[in-house]
Amino acid sequence: MDLPFNEFRATVFVVGHHVFDFLSVLLNTTLLYLIIFHTSKSFRSYSVILGCLAISEDVLGFTAWFSMARCVPVGHTLIYQFHGICRKVSPQFCLDVHAIVAHCSAYNYFIMPVSFWYRHHILYHGPPRPSKVARILFFLYIPSFLAMIFLSVSTSESNLIRNILRTQKPSSAYPDDPNIVAVAGFEKFYQKLTLGMLITVCLPIFPGYCSAIYCRNRILKKLNDNTRMSSSTIRVQRNLIKALTIQAILPVLHMSQCSVYVWKQLELPFSDRMPYFEEMFVLQSALSAITPCITMYYVRPYRRKIKEFLGLRKPKRSMNIHMDTSNIDKISTKNTDEIV
Repeated sequence: MDLPFNEFRATVFVVGHHVFDFLSVLLNTTLLYLIIFHTSKSFRSYSVILGCLAISEDVLGFTAWFSMARCVPVGHTLIYQFHGICRKVSPQFCLDVHAIVAHCSAYNYFIMPVSFWYRHHILYHGPPRPSKVARILFFLYIPSFLAMIFLSVSTSESNLIRNILRTQKPSSAYPDDPNIVAVAGFEKFYQKLTLGMLITVCLPIFPGYCSAIYCRNRILKKLNDNTRMSSSTIRVQRNLIKALTIQAILPVLHMSQCSVYVWKQLELPFSDRMPYFEEMFVLQSALSAITPCITMYYVRPYRRKIKEFLGLRKPKRSMNIHMDTSNIDKISTKNTDEIV
C-alpha cells in the first residue's frame, strides 16, 4: 500500500536531496583530489577504479541535485516527477538530466565487481596494468551509456503523462502545478527503447553480484590458506575486502525498492500491497555521499591527508618524508600496491 504524497513528504524529499547531493559532490570531489594528487605509483592501477567510481558518484550527485526525481509507476506507464531546478527549463530537459543520474547509478553497479576482480587478480596474478583496468572499465561503461540514450529519446508527450498521473493516481500528483514540478515519462514502459533501457540497466546487476561473491570467497580462501604473506599484508587485504563488502551491501535498500518498482510496473500479483518508496532516488543520493567516506577511511594515505586537513594530525616535515613503498608488503615474489 502506497502512502499519499503530500506537502510534508515533498518538503522532506527536497531537503533530503539538498543535503545528500551537496555532501555527495563535496566528498567525491575531495576524493578525486586525493586520488589525483596523493596517490603513489604503486597504488595507481587501483586508483583508476577509485577514480572512475568517484567521477560517476560526483556526476550522479550533481545531476540528482539538479533534477530531484520521483519515480511513479501507474499501470504500464512510467512517470517521473521532477522537483529540481531543471523544471525551469522543460520536462524533457529534466528527463535528459535524470538519464545521466540513471546511467551513473547503473555504472556504479558495474564497477563494484571490477573492484573485487582487482583484489582477486592481485592475490593470484599480481597487480594488473592501469591500461588494462581502464579498458575493462570503458567496456563496461558502454551499456550504461546506451541506457542513457534510450531513456532520453523514447519519452512521451508531457501533458499526456501529467493527465495520466492526475486521473489514475491523484494521491501521487501533489503538487499538481507545472510551475512547481515538471512531469515526464513513458506511456508504455514496454515500448522498444524504454524496455531496452530497463534491460540494459537491470540485467547485469545479478551476474555482477554473483561474480563479486565468487571473487570474495576466493580471496578469503587465499588469505586463510596462504602462509607466505606477512600478517600486515593479510590484515591490509582483509580491510580492503571489508571496505568493498560494505560498499556492495549498502545499495541493497535502493535495489530492493527498484525490485518493488519492477514488480508494480509489471502489475504482478499483490503489487498493490507492496510498500513502495517513490522517492527512492534520494536513497541513491545518500549512498553516493557515503561511498567516498568508506574509501577515504580505509585507504590510509587518504585518511592521513583528511586528518591533516582537519587538524587532527600534524603533517610530516619534508626531511621525514619517505617513499610510499615502505608501506608496501610483498605477496609471494610479486609487488603489490597495498598502502591501506
